Amino acid sequence: NEDKFVRADGSIQWIMWDVRPWYRADDSIGGLIISSSDITHIKERDAEKLKNESILNETNEVARIGTWEVDLKHNRVIWSSITKEIHEVPHDYIPDLNTAINFYKEGESRNLTTAKVNDAILHGIPYEIEVELVTMQGNQVWCRAIGKAEFSNGVCTRLYGVFQDISERKKSEERQQLLLNIANKQNESLRSFAHIVSHNLRSHASNISMLIDAISKDFPEITQNTFVQLLSKASNNLFDTIANLQEIVRGTATQKESLVAIQLQQPLETALTGIRGLITQHQVTINTSIPPNTWVMGILPYLDSIFLNLITNAIKYRSPKRKVTIDVLVTLLEQEYQIRVTDNGLGIDLAKHEKRIFGLHETFHGNTDAKGIGLFITKHQIESMGGRIEVESTVDVGSTFTFYLKKAAT
Repeated sequence: NEDKFVRADGSIQWIMWDVRPWYRADDSIGGLIISSSDITHIKERDAEKLKNESILNETNEVARIGTWEVDLKHNRVIWSSITKEIHEVPHDYIPDLNTAINFYKEGESRNLTTAKVNDAILHGIPYEIEVELVTMQGNQVWCRAIGKAEFSNGVCTRLYGVFQDISERKKSEERQQLLLNIANKQNESLRSFAHIVSHNLRSHASNISMLIDAISKDFPEITQNTFVQLLSKASNNLFDTIANLQEIVRGTATQKESLVAIQLQQPLETALTGIRGLITQHQVTINTSIPPNTWVMGILPYLDSIFLNLITNAIKYRSPKRKVTIDVLVTLLEQEYQIRVTDNGLGIDLAKHEKRIFGLHETFHGNTDAKGIGLFITKHQIESMGGRIEVESTVDVGSTFTFYLKKAAT
């Protein structure tokens, strides 16, 4: 017999004992022989084994993993409870070796399974496949099936392995593929739209340029006018922007492999030149601090657009209480540049809007002409160049948009 005892210190001890009589020469009982042994270590090992089995069963339940075995000596198939649940059969169901293959969906899944099982039996080749089952209830289930063979004297005597229900993963993959297909179609539509827009803009820009040239020839003295000079520069910048847009549309400047070294001062100056009239109109003070020889890896039209969006936003959402001041500060970190664009405008309530700042069609100040596109495009462009962007803002104090770009080797 065996029993559990509690020691004086509170610990548990398991004892197994045996009681037998001993006999005299006349076969009468002379007494009892009592033997005992400490089996605590055996009980602890058994308890640990049961615990591990329980954890394994719970894990299998959560992961929907069941086991299976085919005894080829006795033509017997054994399924665990989870395997039976996957096949949607009763718990007392006894699978049959000859009909078990019928659970596999007819066609590719059944043919693949048959081929893999034959390879395992004949050549000992293990397999891991993803196939569709049709359960006893008629439901289609995606399963990951793993199988191995066991041999005796060169003959396969046993197959064993696991089933895992991967239906949810497959559904997720199908949803992702559907979304990817939709995104690809939308991207194709956007490319077509961009082709049309860039072509039409080029026509209008060409007309503007020709009109400026014609006026300059007929009235040479007008070329000395500051606003005409700015108009001429803006026209030239528009041509460059359209040309760059056409390059992007063709797909030659959208990949990270196409990043080139760009002196950061160049796109900033291009942006400022393009909105010089707006800066003058609103008496904007712009302070820039860019270390000499600042080169980043980027795409020139993207950088033009980023500076243009951030600076025009700062002017557009200015505070009526003070004159507009915009600071552009560039700092070299280890392998990247930090570019900060700070304004003293209306600011954004981040407690309410932080998660929506860079969303498409998100606006925060109630302006009727706001489209909510600029920051969305800016974030996309920065990330396309391998960078990232952050925002800090306080209502009625101002905002700071900080973005990071990789340093170019010079």
